[in-house]
Amino acid sequence: MAHHANKASKRKQITDVGSVSAALPLAQKRPTLLCTKFDFFIGGSQVMVSLISLAVLLEPQDLKPAVLSPRRIKAADVPRLADLYLHAYADGTYNPNTEKAADRIRAIFEGARGAPIPEASFLTADADGNIIAAIVTTNRVLGDHGSETAFVAELFTHPDHRRKGLAERLLKHAMHALHRAGHRTLAVTVNIDNAAALALYLSRDFRRLTQPAENN
Repeated sequence: MAHHANKASKRKQITDVGSVSAALPLAQKRPTLLCTKFDFFIGGSQVMVSLISLAVLLEPQDLKPAVLSPRRIKAADVPRLADLYLHAYADGTYNPNTEKAADRIRAIFEGARGAPIPEASFLTADADGNIIAAIVTTNRVLGDHGSETAFVAELFTHPDHRRKGLAERLLKHAMHALHRAGHRTLAVTVNIDNAAALALYLSRDFRRLTQPAENN
């Protein structure tokens, strides 16, 4: 009974953007869903994408041995990560070409989406050394009045290797490493139509991140 009460308390603490790194009370606040809309132009057509922000309070993870164990990303891996990114998003809303994929990955490691956290950024390679899944974490600020938090900048898997638990294993390794490094929370922004990604994060106890609404 106490375990469930403690878990519910933790979920309540992350419902305010400012409490991502400092648990602020919610008294007298009316939270509103932190959701952003972006426009993409694909083949000359405008596509609107709604993104939802989620967050979790970090705890140690049970990292079971696996045949394909994640390892930390190295600088030499970046070009191959761009190739993986190209394949991973080829069938989605954002359909990058080779140049765009390389630019996006390079920009992430140069800090475009927050300062990279090398000790909590991992990849998985197959028996031949091909990179088949990766997670990149950074430090960034969410919301207009939010504080800095660890953030999943990218988590992607090659289409031929999906539904094998690779993304979940990478996420657990990142969460475990972040907790050991002293980070309290981890946030992510997901396409609200990406059911598989939402299911993954909710299964790891991520919850909707909200911010106080202005009083009328």
